Amino acid sequence: MFCRWLERYMAGDNCHHGVCHTHFLITREGVPVGHIAEYLYDRQVRWGADGWCKLCYLGFDVHPDYWGQGIMKSALRRYISDGFNEDRFKHLIAECLTTNARSKRLLEGLGFEPVQVGSFDQFRHMWKYKGLIPKARYCYSHERWSEQVMQKSND
Repeated sequence: MFCRWLERYMAGDNCHHGVCHTHFLITREGVPVGHIAEYLYDRQVRWGADGWCKLCYLGFDVHPDYWGQGIMKSALRRYISDGFNEDRFKHLIAECLTTNARSKRLLEGLGFEPVQVGSFDQFRHMWKYKGLIPKARYCYSHERWSEQVMQKSND
């Protein structure tokens, strides 16, 4: 069922309303176990003090049978490194439910920093998903990534 869902999810045109969707399949020994979804704006977007920049929303999912094995952490490290090295984006944004401790721990462990979610955005999320669980938003910047790379090279 997971593979069929993933095939449907990845099928079709990948650009809508100025956002290009690209999906990266994660496999283990040739078996699809998860994916990373990139929602990359085809134009520069205003983001905080940095002004106009390339912004990318990031989604990820791994099949529950493979949770806790470091698969997603390894895949996201490679994705982030490749994306910044190829200059595809300047900021990465990822969101998860505030109750999703695994995703929050994963994002924070990779260097993402929490940012505030506006009240309208929070309300729209809760209405759309008909739940009362708010979302957490995290940001990872090219500058933060560069600092971490420099720190690792100095160690």
